[in-house]
Amino acid sequence: MQEHAGPSRDSEPGAPDADLGLGGRLPCAVCKYNLQGISILGVCPECGTAVRATILAVVDPLASELRPARAPRLTSLGLVVWSGAGLLAALTGWRVALQRLMGIWTEQPSTQPPWPGWGWVMAALLAASGVGALLYVVPSSRSEEGRQGRWMLAAGLAGVALYGPLAWLSMRLHDASIRADLGFSGGAELSELWSPSPERTVLRASLCGVLIVILALLRPTARALVKRSLVMRTGRVDRQTMLAMMAALGLVMVGDLIGLLGASRVAGADAFFLLAVVAMLAGGLLMTLGLAGAVVDSLRIARAVLAPSPGLRQVFEGSEGGR
Repeated sequence: MQEHAGPSRDSEPGAPDADLGLGGRLPCAVCKYNLQGISILGVCPECGTAVRATILAVVDPLASELRPARAPRLTSLGLVVWSGAGLLAALTGWRVALQRLMGIWTEQPSTQPPWPGWGWVMAALLAASGVGALLYVVPSSRSEEGRQGRWMLAAGLAGVALYGPLAWLSMRLHDASIRADLGFSGGAELSELWSPSPERTVLRASLCGVLIVILALLRPTARALVKRSLVMRTGRVDRQTMLAMMAALGLVMVGDLIGLLGASRVAGADAFFLLAVVAMLAGGLLMTLGLAGAVVDSLRIARAVLAPSPGLRQVFEGSEGGR
């Protein structure tokens, strides 16, 4: 049923005046007649289509982005915890790795192996990051409709579930590193990072591989959340942070494999070891910078998620600005 303009209907509190005309050009959704100047409660003079129906048709392609996220406080908390705990876990790993590298390069290894508690600290931080991912994956995925929402939820939950094996691998890697440090010769040989057994290489490669899969599974939900979170109103987040982190992890894996090749006593092993260390340090640094960027983006998105959705007043103020 068509709606006609008229003063018989009172304006809702906080809504634009009922007689407010469209300030900018707006073609009718049916006949393309220019509705500029017509009341928002009026109809198209050519075909009788309600102006509000045309407004809805114009806004609808972005309707999912304009709707607020479900459980915005929980979603915002999950985003910050997910990225923040992940960054702290990376910094914990750096603390242990740098101690080991300094011992090799200065030929003055620490008389004490890395504190065994670091493995538990990293595992706890990774578990916290997984909980944060769960907090934003569920409401964000359920905000999507149909098959896409179900697929995003399934992928996100699979990614969250992999945080368990990830924490276990981190503890295994730390234990293997401590065992290796107990037999550390104290020389300046980079081969100490890969010998006498490839156990640590396998664990590091597995850890990086699981992380890549986790990021790939969480990325669709994160991208949908960016679109839905009204970031376009507070500063758009258009960096491909997750893709960059996945590439950085791949670089770490390549470096580790190069070091393992050097440990197999091929010619020029020292060059292999040096290249491997450079690649692993570069990949680790890029991964850490990516996590730092994710923290910044998460804070921005969290603020946008908590912001109220724009109403008709904001829509028509934008139209008036186009006069």
